[in-house]
Formats: sequence, structure tokens, C-alpha cells
Amino acid sequence: MQYIVAEAERSGIQKLGVLINDDKDAIRRYFAPNLKLETALEKAGKTDFLRAVRAISKIDIEFLLQKEPLGSGHAVLCCRNFIGKDDFALLNGDDVVYNADGETPATRQLTECFENYRRTVVGVQAVPRDQIGKYGVVRIVTSEGRAHMIDKIIEKPKEHEICSELASLGRYAFRNDILEVLRDLKPAQNGEIQLTDAINIQAEQDKAAAFEFTGRRYDLGSKAGYIEANVEYALRDAEIGGSVAAFIKRKRE
Repeated sequence: MQYIVAEAERSGIQKLGVLINDDKDAIRRYFAPNLKLETALEKAGKTDFLRAVRAISKIDIEFLLQKEPLGSGHAVLCCRNFIGKDDFALLNGDDVVYNADGETPATRQLTECFENYRRTVVGVQAVPRDQIGKYGVVRIVTSEGRAHMIDKIIEKPKEHEICSELASLGRYAFRNDILEVLRDLKPAQNGEIQLTDAINIQAEQDKAAAFEFTGRRYDLGSKAGYIEANVEYALRDAEIGGSVAAFIKRKRE
């Protein structure tokens, strides 16, 4: 969550809604100001720790509640009062994207594409063909560089349905009118409202695009992706990176 919030900040987002359920109050506590801790650190002269605590979030965060998991589209609808009449970005909590200092963050890449085309923008990257069946693949109509006009997202395509190797990977920039589309969608048989269904309706109306964002994306929904993220972020850390690299080297010898 810390890395995702930091990406939003670097992308120029000034207000962030974090959707949680009743079991995720630890997230709310983590981002809440802790004046008692700050005072104790200041008195102890622990300026590095104090700076780290104060840097947790400079963005205005509002916590929103989803009482029951009824699909990704339902999750967005739970945020509609927070969103109001604005266009908005969506960053999935299972996906962390690393862009080095000086590089444009993934979300900012999408919002720039949105500003150019005024279409809902789906963040995509190329995925090996033998893995594409785990994702939603975009069907491209026309392309302009890394921006692609699309007419459909095919979720978990079968072999004969694979129409590109560009998969939707947890970053979006939305036209506000997708809220109307979601509101009018009928839930599936399992009671869920799916975001992809709403995007596909916009795609049929020439209101959707995909953008190949740059950055190292980690899938925290998989065990391997979670481990990879921990190891690579540790290696990049100025304080512990050298020790972690030495440890890995010893384990490989």
C-alpha cells in the first residue's frame, strides 16, 4: 500500500480513496497521523525515523468501505460519492509498479494518455503467450505508438480467443461516465458486477483505449510475485541492499 500511495502522489493525484473492508483497519491505522509517536521520536532525537514516519503520506486519504465482495465494478460503485463528477484513476492493491526516480510513474503515464484521447485508459503490458490466459487481453482496433484504441477486453482467453499479448495489469484512468454504465449493469449470476463488462460497453462506444506503460510490475496476488517484489525492493534499498545482495550470493555459492 505504501508504494501504491507513493505512486499516486508522484502521479500528481491530490486526493486518494482507499477501499477496505471491516478486516483491514490496520491499513487505516498505518496511514493515520500518530502525533504521540512523532513527539517521542523528536524528543529522542531520532530524526531519520521521524522523517520516515512523516513521509508515509503527504496525500489526502479517505477510507471507504465495501461491506461485501461483489466484484470489481461494485468496488468502484462503493466509491462513487468520493469520486463525484470527476474523472479518476484506479490502482489495484495487488499490483505494484516500480518506476525509478526521474521516470514517469505508471499512473501518470495513463492519465497523460487519458488527457490526450479523453477515453477510459486501461494500463497494459506484454505478457508471455503461455501466461496470457490468466489475464484480460485487449483487442486492438488502431494504434498510435504505445496507445491503442480497443473494442474489447477478453477475460482469461482460451487459445483461439487470444487476439494480442497485451494484458490488463491493474492500472486505469476512467471517464466519469463509467459510473453510469456500472450503475445500469445487471449483476452476474454470482451477484457480482464486473469492471471489465463496463469497460467493454465503453469500448463499443469508442470510449476506451489501452496504453503500454513502462515500469516493473509485480503481481502480489501470486506467491512468486510477492517474493520477487520483496527481494528486488530490498536490493534497491540504500540501507540494506548490500547486505541482502551478499546474503543471496552466499546462498547461491
